[in-house]
Amino acid sequence: MNKINKITLECTMRCSFTEKSFIWFVPREASILCRYNLNLDLIDFMSGIPEDALCMNSYCKIVKYKEHLVLIPYSANKITVFNVRTKMFSKIDLPPINESFMKWCKFETGFCKDNYIYLIPCRYPYILRIDMKSLEVVKCIDLFQITFDRFRKSADRVNVSAVTWDGVNTLYIGVVLIKNDEVQNTGLLKIELDTLFYEVKKMSIHIIKGMICQLDHLFICSGDGKITVLDQRMKEEKVISDATLKDYKSYMDMYVAYAYACEDELTFIRYPYLDAIVWDLHKKNITKKKLIDEKIIYAGDFGNGVLIQTDKVGCFYIIENEKCKKKKFCMESKALKMYMKIMKQMHKDVYYENTFYNLQKWIDIVGDDDSQIMTQQYDQCDIYQYIKNEK
Repeated sequence: MNKINKITLECTMRCSFTEKSFIWFVPREASILCRYNLNLDLIDFMSGIPEDALCMNSYCKIVKYKEHLVLIPYSANKITVFNVRTKMFSKIDLPPINESFMKWCKFETGFCKDNYIYLIPCRYPYILRIDMKSLEVVKCIDLFQITFDRFRKSADRVNVSAVTWDGVNTLYIGVVLIKNDEVQNTGLLKIELDTLFYEVKKMSIHIIKGMICQLDHLFICSGDGKITVLDQRMKEEKVISDATLKDYKSYMDMYVAYAYACEDELTFIRYPYLDAIVWDLHKKNITKKKLIDEKIIYAGDFGNGVLIQTDKVGCFYIIENEKCKKKKFCMESKALKMYMKIMKQMHKDVYYENTFYNLQKWIDIVGDDDSQIMTQQYDQCDIYQYIKNEK
């Protein structure tokens, strides 16, 4: 029996969804849906996503609805639905709009409520709602227009900086108005999902980086190193400064990868740093907790714990009950060869190199004697094209 070489790919999670002993994820570097088997400690399923042609940063969130995984687009052009049982993909078109918007940064996140999937934009103008029974997509709210109307200021664009919801009916969205790459205003939107009634509040803090609902209050982590507490009517604003946060000189120090509540504590995991901000609801104090000895670049939900990936490629970590387990990313070269064979058929042999991932690495792994490779330039990108040799 021939020995199968295992190769550690330099891939990082862009979005993930954990169910039982499986982690479904799409890497940042290419549009591939993968499944990590926690019992076997390896990736036991991967498939190229149709029509994406190895697009980088393709999806921002994976949401589960019954037997379907809904992949919410970041740079991808369509919503992707994957049937876990049949292993089949389908696509949902985004509603046509008249406004121009960046093809990148379409959506920030999404979630499931009843029979609907809600898509929360980053630079796409609308909040979208998918009826998962009919797969009909409707535009709920023009997020950009109501933000411009509220602040009545000229700006180049509106960016969504953070999103959370109370798990029942209320959605909170942090927005920032930007002109000439400078922040003009920071705002908070509150939306009731059943009626789509909304309120807009101007915030005195810097860019909202992370939010979480707990005990009938909204806790906001902002770019100026402060924790702001609002009640769910967006009243009784209290800004908490603490000496613990004095080292945060810039809002760039305050990116929040993931926020979660555990009993009497709220935790905001920062990236690309080592520590997390912990707010004790009873003691009402702020501390910093070091989760791991490597810089965090991704954090996501993992049942009763948290899944973390660091800048050390080829592995990720699961933290549960203060215990940390290390898992490795390993893919068999045989599986890669089969995957690339399918990709050639799906995408007419064309692969785009991107700034995150040098596709030449794929070619070195899966190249075969029956093909030759042609390299050319298109739209300032390298294109690698497989050409089948005539025999």
